Amino acid sequence: MNPTQFTVIPQDDLDLEVAIAEVREELGVVEPWKKFYYGGFGYAMEVGGGRYIPLPFESQVCAHLEQMGITDSAERRACLCQIREHNYVLWIGPVAGYKSGLHISPDAQGKILVTQSPVIIKAAEGQCKLISRILKGLFVDPEHPLQFGAVMGWLYQARKNVVEGRRRPLPALALVGPIESGKSLFLEIVRLSLGGRSAPAFRALVNQNGFNSEILGAELLTVDDEVASADRRARVRFGQAIKLSLFGPALRIEGKGRDAFSARPVHALAIALNDDPQHVQVLPELDHTNVDKISLIRTGRANLIPGEADNRDRFMERIRAEIPAFLYRLEQLTIPEELENPRTGCAAWQHPDILEMLTEIAPETRLWELIQQCPLLRPTEEDGVWRLRATAVEIEQKLKECSATSSSAKTLLYWNGAMGAYLAKLADSGRYGVSRGGQRHGIQTWIIPLPNPDA
Repeated sequence: MNPTQFTVIPQDDLDLEVAIAEVREELGVVEPWKKFYYGGFGYAMEVGGGRYIPLPFESQVCAHLEQMGITDSAERRACLCQIREHNYVLWIGPVAGYKSGLHISPDAQGKILVTQSPVIIKAAEGQCKLISRILKGLFVDPEHPLQFGAVMGWLYQARKNVVEGRRRPLPALALVGPIESGKSLFLEIVRLSLGGRSAPAFRALVNQNGFNSEILGAELLTVDDEVASADRRARVRFGQAIKLSLFGPALRIEGKGRDAFSARPVHALAIALNDDPQHVQVLPELDHTNVDKISLIRTGRANLIPGEADNRDRFMERIRAEIPAFLYRLEQLTIPEELENPRTGCAAWQHPDILEMLTEIAPETRLWELIQQCPLLRPTEEDGVWRLRATAVEIEQKLKECSATSSSAKTLLYWNGAMGAYLAKLADSGRYGVSRGGQRHGIQTWIIPLPNPDA
């Protein structure tokens, strides 16, 4: 560069500082502090190629500044001030579906420094016989041929969202099948297909520890029956979390010792459960508000040759080698017309057997059974039909007084309002003929068909 092209440096100190910065910019010299970012909980340094390294301690930043030629301690302190003043960010770390670099937070509160991009494996023509065998064994159901399309459609849309870096509503995928059937193997295929990052998510989603920042950087969120809870309150929170985390426009992120902020991570949620009532009941109770937000899949078993997976490392190498060819086929997928959905790309689908299992273990179903067993609940005849007309409190009192139902009723109705909530679910579902009656002194009554007590 010709020196005559440089900006003329005036004598005023302030102007001098500005002019020097302009000259350095013309020369392509970056101020050392501009390579660093501060997030209120630590620093990060840009190291080139879209890569950033975390520097939790100020002393580490000073060491790098000294290596860059900032040997004077006063000058290093000045650099730290510049970093905190001009390069403050709300978050330093990965964000699911985001490429590394600076991004504006959805609520425009500030900037987010994404330190690591997802690893997007490129699709390529080839053979994927092993993966095809695994998927067909797990998901092909001759009686319900739409199931395979529902799973592949979900994965197709999940990958598309990640590749495009686009947060879009996507139903959770619940896999229910035999123990050691290959569900975890499928989740590994999904992880590799979506960016290579996964995180256990149940505690963060139901806010058990008050923080959820640990799931921000993973494209695949997982829940399994070992960590989930069958407690109804946890199931309700789980259902609400699915709506907020997968269908909300943004996710509020809270971390220990960090200010909360909003982000738009690109997430997909997969739930893996054994096919027995104890494990299935960790799923949220399905109703009209969330039936479109959870797919229920009944898995078979991965079609593996005996001994094929004994050497785990070698087996997974075969899986990884087939991923590009599998993705090539996935990207050519046409979602079945019955599953097309303009909002989510692929609609939620529920296997009838899993729906029936959920119905059988639902608390309102258990309540109905207890009502049938309680001789203290006396119906009256109306037009040849025997019906009980009573308030929720009256029914609950009789169930807890009756020796045949007392213990079960106390366990089932452990929270205030449970009786009314369960009766409302029965009435809204149309099951067993339960319906709302009139008001008695301003209190809702319920009409419940019961057999003739004297028959």
